Amino acid sequence: MAHHRCGLLGLVLLLAVAVAGSGAATLRARQLYLVSQAPVTLTNHHGQLLTGNYSVNLLWYGRFTTAERATVADFVLSLSSDSEWGSSTAAAPGVPAAVPSVASWWATTARYNPGAARLALGRQVVDASLSLGRRLSETALAVLAARVDANEVAVSKPLTTATLSATGRTPSTPPRVTLTA
Repeated sequence: MAHHRCGLLGLVLLLAVAVAGSGAATLRARQLYLVSQAPVTLTNHHGQLLTGNYSVNLLWYGRFTTAERATVADFVLSLSSDSEWGSSTAAAPGVPAAVPSVASWWATTARYNPGAARLALGRQVVDASLSLGRRLSETALAVLAARVDANEVAVSKPLTTATLSATGRTPSTPPRVTLTA
């Protein structure tokens, strides 16, 4: 009988610890929502804002691993939380979305007139054979960007591996993004 009581007492203690632990986790999660966070403040420099619906086309030039391509594609998908427009940032059913997210930060631009842009992952073109050579000129970059259909409003971004170089570019030279309409 004493052995049975010890086993029962151990089970009760184990359940009590489990319930207390889950209660503490729930309390911590609730506390995150009770603490109000300071709103993100952006300075409006009165420049042009990207508005409307855009596809972001990725032009992979060189050998990229599947993981590298997936990482960049996932980032582009995370820029918009509007599942109606093709983003896959929604969490699995029953799983809350992670906050803050890139989409929640990007949504702060909606406060400015005329509102925020909505971005979606467009076409991905892979040129692992380096068909334009190992050194890319501005003209070659334009040729790469032209490989994507220009029938939609899109931002086409050539991405190159670290072993390639572009003439006229230094590490501090920002890459040119081609906007097609």
